[in-house]
Amino acid sequence: MLDGSPCSAATGFVVPEWLPTWDNLEFAAAVQQLDRVVYGMIQRRRDELAAAHGSVAAAAAAAAAAAASGGGGAAAAAAGLPSDLLTSLLLSRDEDGSGMSDVALRDELMTLLVAGQETSAILLGWAAALLAAHPQAQERAAAAAEAACGGRGPPTAASVRQMPYLESVVLETLRLYSPAYMVGRCARADAQLGPYRLPAGTTVLVSPYVMHRDPAVWEAPEEFRPERWHALQSREGYQGSMSLMSNLGPNGSYLPFGGGPRNCIGTGFAMMEAMLVLAATLTRFRLELQPAAAAGQRAAPGGSGLPAGFPRPKPLLTLRPEEVVLRITPRASR
Repeated sequence: MLDGSPCSAATGFVVPEWLPTWDNLEFAAAVQQLDRVVYGMIQRRRDELAAAHGSVAAAAAAAAAAAASGGGGAAAAAAGLPSDLLTSLLLSRDEDGSGMSDVALRDELMTLLVAGQETSAILLGWAAALLAAHPQAQERAAAAAEAACGGRGPPTAASVRQMPYLESVVLETLRLYSPAYMVGRCARADAQLGPYRLPAGTTVLVSPYVMHRDPAVWEAPEEFRPERWHALQSREGYQGSMSLMSNLGPNGSYLPFGGGPRNCIGTGFAMMEAMLVLAATLTRFRLELQPAAAAGQRAAPGGSGLPAGFPRPKPLLTLRPEEVVLRITPRASR
């Protein structure tokens, strides 16, 4: 995996974690602090379940009985079981009846706390900026969201599945500005990659940002074109955006969540989260870019096709926008 220190991600030069650089020392201290918080959360929830049910195993049995009754969340609540992810993980059981260890629970929660929060916020920031820079696309996405919701309240997991254009907006945002713009893989054994010999332990960096802008693969790669996904979405048997994330995508050059068996475990959650937030926002508000001078930003580079005020990329551990400054105005009631 790619080393977690900022300097390695920003420069592409992997600094060993054992090397006592200032960045590595700060990184190790931050991980230790986060470990204390996460392990504390796990222990408190274990104690709460044991106090309420006698043991975590007894709580797991109560959860299984509630699920078997067909009552879903209501039955679990009646049994005194909190309906949150940590509780669900604590109560999950393998085939042999054993539960997850604290280390395994910590790893799952770390993935959500670290990988599942910042990257989603970055994706939404880029999507909002791109829609503000392309008013026609924004209005089309807003109309699609409004039609799917039908005035029946906020968008749901079911209604966003009826918004293919909004899905294409998210797919195109991920193509242009994948938060994970550089992905690392470490060779477990000696390997040969084309003309290159990779000894075991070699870290290889792959850049989705570069692959997603390859003119040999993508037509007009620098342009924001949600419509480029429509042919794929219209295929018979299309199974949703997750089907476009397998392996290296439909054309061998699309990997916003990584590729292979070690791609991002939260792909489906991130796509659903992005569509729910965007649909809820677009049905209520109109997004406009602020002029660069008013926003205190530099003008967009010449030839980029983007208006002044569009945020510039800031490549660190993730590819975040320097600053997204928007004018947000309520839409008239429909």
